[in-house]
Amino acid sequence: YKWLSGFTDAEGNFFIATLPKGFSFRFQIGLHIDDLPVLNYIKNNLGFGQVYPYKTKCYFFVTKKEDILKIIFIFDNYTLNSSKRLDYLDFKKAFVLYNDRTKLSKELINQVLELKNSMNNQRTNFDWSNININISKSWLLGLTEADSSFCLNRKILEPIYSIQLTESQLPLLIEIKKYLENNLEFDQYSIQKLNSSSIISIGKSKAVKNSKPL
Repeated sequence: YKWLSGFTDAEGNFFIATLPKGFSFRFQIGLHIDDLPVLNYIKNNLGFGQVYPYKTKCYFFVTKKEDILKIIFIFDNYTLNSSKRLDYLDFKKAFVLYNDRTKLSKELINQVLELKNSMNNQRTNFDWSNININISKSWLLGLTEADSSFCLNRKILEPIYSIQLTESQLPLLIEIKKYLENNLEFDQYSIQKLNSSSIISIGKSKAVKNSKPL
């Protein structure tokens, strides 16, 4: 579950869809078709959800009410560390409001729509006070498998491990940097070298075309 939390922070999404007579709720992970076995692994270990390959993509969907409740149980106990937790909290709040209803009133519709319209790409409020970042080995492995790279600098033959996230995720990258510095069993001399070098560092890049700054 900690691994799944890290993987979800990188590649998972929470969606609310508007229907003619209400709303539907969906948890989703989307990957390239080459990673279809990963989604089957997730489905088989959870014991619910559906996997759909489509052209060059593949998707893991959770849509049934009873399965959404299981997803909520997981992410309440193995919390997300990125700003995706804010989307999850809005998703959960809307799901509970909608499924505890006695009738589909105009007030309820407006409440759910307000939450829906503040999530994902429409989010403007990134209040990190609602996110208790807790890095673990399993969580970091999940994030790494979903959203990191290993490469070699050709000029100086230097191996590089990197994680690229949008600029809004800077607080998370700061905590990952601290975690690596404090949990890789460096001696005091090595820690001093780390603090005076860029061996473990955070950099920025400007937005390109329609993308966000990284």
